[in-house]
Amino acid sequence: MVEQLTQEQEDNKEKKEVSAFVKDLVHRTNRARKESPRAYVIVMTAYVDDYLTDALKANLVVSRQDDDELFSSWRPVYNFGPRIDLAYRLGLISVDMAWVLHQIRKLRDDCAHKADEVDLESSPFKERILGMSQRLLGITNKPTDDSSDKFERMVAVLLIVLESLGRPNPSDVKQSRVAEWIFKEDK
Repeated sequence: MVEQLTQEQEDNKEKKEVSAFVKDLVHRTNRARKESPRAYVIVMTAYVDDYLTDALKANLVVSRQDDDELFSSWRPVYNFGPRIDLAYRLGLISVDMAWVLHQIRKLRDDCAHKADEVDLESSPFKERILGMSQRLLGITNKPTDDSSDKFERMVAVLLIVLESLGRPNPSDVKQSRVAEWIFKEDK
């Protein structure tokens, strides 16, 4: 009886965690959607970068300093690219995920450093997003999905995976519940 009660309490705690994560994800996505396509890509990539940093910190020996010097300015993993490489070399992410993260980084750089207007439905953005989506998700999305939808789904999947890596005991149940929510038809 006590064991069953403990399992129910654990399940309720997990549901609350899923709910909080989903609410945060929805809030961040809705806020970013209000921006221009350029800002949208930059902001969503920043979220991915933050979650990757948290996942790395959770899987490394804790720094003796309050401010982790490894991630400080001008240090080895200060930038997104080296963090992707470190996560891959530590075995936290697959080669496909590392490739997609690097493509997202390049997409963000293009958005941040080019003066031209950004249109995710035009070349080269549309093809790059489709390629990343196919590689990460292993599927082509619905034909009606525009590049923003594909990018949003891809980022959501990355955030789910990276968020789970940032916890001591990742839960497959939590990941699958969030994934089910993301891919609901009536979003």
